[in-house]
Amino acid sequence: MNGRPSLAFCGIAATLALAAAVAGQPPSPPPPPSEPAAPQAGQYVGPASCASSNCHGAVRPRRVFDVLQNEHFTWLKGGDRHYTAWRVLFNDRSRIIARNLALPVPPAESPACLGCHGMAVAKEKQAIPLEIEDGISCEACHGPAGGWIREHTAQDWSHQRSVAAGMTDLRDLEVRSRLCLSCHLGAPGQTVDHELIAAGHPLLSFELDNYTEDMPAHWMPFRDKKRKEGLRDTHGVRAWAVGQAASFRAGLDQLARRARSPRWPELSEMSCDSCHHSLTEQRWKTVRNPERPGLPRWSPARWTVLRHLVTAVAPDARESLDAGVAQLAHQTARFSTPPAEVAETAERISRALGDVVPRLDQAAWDDADAKRLLLAISEDADSFAVADPAAAEQAFLAFNSLVARLQAKNPRRVRAGLAGVLETMKRELDNPYTWNPVRFKSQLAQLRKQAQGIP
Repeated sequence: MNGRPSLAFCGIAATLALAAAVAGQPPSPPPPPSEPAAPQAGQYVGPASCASSNCHGAVRPRRVFDVLQNEHFTWLKGGDRHYTAWRVLFNDRSRIIARNLALPVPPAESPACLGCHGMAVAKEKQAIPLEIEDGISCEACHGPAGGWIREHTAQDWSHQRSVAAGMTDLRDLEVRSRLCLSCHLGAPGQTVDHELIAAGHPLLSFELDNYTEDMPAHWMPFRDKKRKEGLRDTHGVRAWAVGQAASFRAGLDQLARRARSPRWPELSEMSCDSCHHSLTEQRWKTVRNPERPGLPRWSPARWTVLRHLVTAVAPDARESLDAGVAQLAHQTARFSTPPAEVAETAERISRALGDVVPRLDQAAWDDADAKRLLLAISEDADSFAVADPAAAEQAFLAFNSLVARLQAKNPRRVRAGLAGVLETMKRELDNPYTWNPVRFKSQLAQLRKQAQGIP
């Protein structure tokens, strides 16, 4: 063998062609390559299908349409952590988690990890084989494109037709929130429980507006869009408000699923600092748990801030929701409560809150609303003094969204001192185990004083 078998093949082909010519018959042309089957609705076509420079693969943003056309490049090269989600499974922390859990396969092959760190799509739904190395790619969020990728650029093709053909309607804020939360909080088959956290997985924390803004933007800001008829801005305070309700509902739904499972009680539903705190600091002994001392309590994180939003748009619903949340906190703090009762209470609150979501979505969320909420949340210092670091974090993220709204049109409206208070809060929350509710209460008072000076 000389490493060039193709030359011998060419010689045989030439001999056959010559024989055919001598016989007076032209050689038969090779059969044309078979066309790949057209993708069907519900099938995934992979990120490369979106990567043409005339579609979404331009290196720089363009201003021809109401999309930037460099979305694929931003995802691939712009620092979007969804692209690197699969690569995380090769780092030291992932290997330690796998060892602690005694996983039978490496993290990059484990279904428990790939549910959120990769595109775990059944083969029959892949019109084109997906590359696991791509991490969380376009269709994880935008939906399988088989039913609309060829048509969605046509002038007479509407967004609604794409949604009907399988696109995920990310203009619907509750849909968008639920999609993000399916990994950033949990969903059936995709969950980070106490066992996984104890093995080394980071705590899950999420807020729709701030976490979206923390990613490199691959969407055109609403203010820059040419066609705004029938549309509204679904970022900023509106995203924060709807996201708060969607997050609390998703958490309630997950709690109900867990309560109906054989593994209840699930300790990741509880305030971490009920157990994980310094035994030498006297303030932890009785102040933090209004329920029975010595037992972990359910984390109030998402409700502590959300209730101010409910008061703003649905004051008639506040009293019954408060009562339901108090009942759920009482039930989960006592492991003797029948799990079915815990699940029923969580589901009832989730249904009731579902009626509030449209009101949150339709509210104006103007500067006056933002200032009122900024003052209301910062005034609620006593609630945060008996809450937990997760609740304080949600308050901090709320302040970030509200201040950004107030700064948007006139940055000078917001005093420099307010930014300083927010930075102090952020540093305080960087380590939940050193977070101090007394200091946080003082920071809230400082923030309120600064907010009162906003014209």
